[in-house]
Amino acid sequence: MEAGEGMDFDEMTAKAAERLAPLVGVDAGRIAAQFLEGTRVGATPVTRGVALPHLRLPDISRPYLVVVRSRRGISIDVGESMPSTTNHQDVRAIFFLVSPAGHPALHLRILAQLAGCVEQEGFQDAWTSARSHQALREVLLRDDRYLSLVLEPGSPAEAIAGLKIREVEFPAGSLVALVRRGSRTLVPTGNLQLESDDRLTVIGDEEAIATLKTTYLPDPPAAPPA
Repeated sequence: MEAGEGMDFDEMTAKAAERLAPLVGVDAGRIAAQFLEGTRVGATPVTRGVALPHLRLPDISRPYLVVVRSRRGISIDVGESMPSTTNHQDVRAIFFLVSPAGHPALHLRILAQLAGCVEQEGFQDAWTSARSHQALREVLLRDDRYLSLVLEPGSPAEAIAGLKIREVEFPAGSLVALVRRGSRTLVPTGNLQLESDDRLTVIGDEEAIATLKTTYLPDPPAAPPA
């Protein structure tokens, strides 16, 4: 999502909550309130112009992420309920993460993955100057922490075409971030049925991505004999 001109953090949080509400089955107002409360008490990590509001919810089976870019910057006060420790910063990227309450380790791994991405040298400049959603994705995702998986007929990945996302046994520590179908970008809900030639962007820890590559990417062609 692109932050609108003059939009503040509370307004952006409300917009992100509206995106998440139908995915997690929770009222948008409640989601926004929990994100804002976490920020108010200092639980939102902020580093290098990036904020990571996060929460865990019961009764959901997988994590969801809403990514926001602000070219001009959005002011955020972290820990304002404790004036002596308030951290005031302008951020240009906000990652709103919700994940299952029953999987705290997964939640922490995703936070660590996102933090690792934004700590890379040159992230801020590349993030601000990216001209397309594809360019933003390439800035955010490192090769060893993401996989672009095409469900191409005849490929190993074709095996999951026809399944709903929740029916696919993705390894722990991985998350389907988006699905491209032709010229459309689809929200990767658990009930989304995958089709041939869909392109999935999956993020995860290095072990999970390595497992996916081994399982779903075709073997490279054998080298010709010397």
